[in-house]
Amino acid sequence: MNRTLIAMLAAGALVACGEDDAGTKTPTFSVPEAPETPSEPEAPVERPDPPVERPDEVAPRPGPSAMDVDGENVGQAELAPPAPVRYPTSRARRRMNVDQLDAAFRRTSGGIGWTEQRGNNTINLFEELSATLGKPDYIQITSESLEPSALFQKFLDDAGRKVCAEIVERDRRSPADAVLLPDAGPDGEVDIDGHLRHLVLRWHGRDLALDSPDLMHWRWLYDSVDFVGKDDATAWEAVCATLYTHPDFYSY
Repeated sequence: MNRTLIAMLAAGALVACGEDDAGTKTPTFSVPEAPETPSEPEAPVERPDPPVERPDEVAPRPGPSAMDVDGENVGQAELAPPAPVRYPTSRARRRMNVDQLDAAFRRTSGGIGWTEQRGNNTINLFEELSATLGKPDYIQITSESLEPSALFQKFLDDAGRKVCAEIVERDRRSPADAVLLPDAGPDGEVDIDGHLRHLVLRWHGRDLALDSPDLMHWRWLYDSVDFVGKDDATAWEAVCATLYTHPDFYSY
């Protein structure tokens, strides 16, 4: 009986410990389990390389072939390449200055310059208009302007027309010393193309062939003015004025 009573008391004590006075259950704690030990990675499986297919027979490479050598005709070989051709560098064209223009007019016309008679004085218009044409006075301007401006072209045209008219008058007075008007041949005919070629060489320094296209331009100018002009002198005077205003005369 004592043993039975003790067992009953022990069971009641256990129930009393599981619940508190308010009737709530006391939380129980569980011990976490230890993590499992990771297993070691498996070793890679070695696989043999696939067999390489090779042709049964390989064509041999062609070897050097023998060549016949001519021992009689033996020359020298240049190991270095030829030197490159060097062309002269080009620059922008410039026009003549006032003094050069005055000298060029007198040289081509045979001594006639762009002048004007005022009373008993002969005025050189290139010198009088030198400041307008860009010649420096070394007070306000120290460098000469060599641009072919519109004003320069206008004065050049005036100078060419006046000088060419005086050349025609002089050539008529003394045909033996004529510069612009051509001489007639023994048969009375004038070699127009030959005289045009001579004038282009005198004014522009270009030796043109008789069949040159550039010479045909000057022949067209002569024929056009001669068709509407009064005489041949008018056509040659127009050719003279055009030679003066052409860029090949005043630029270099």
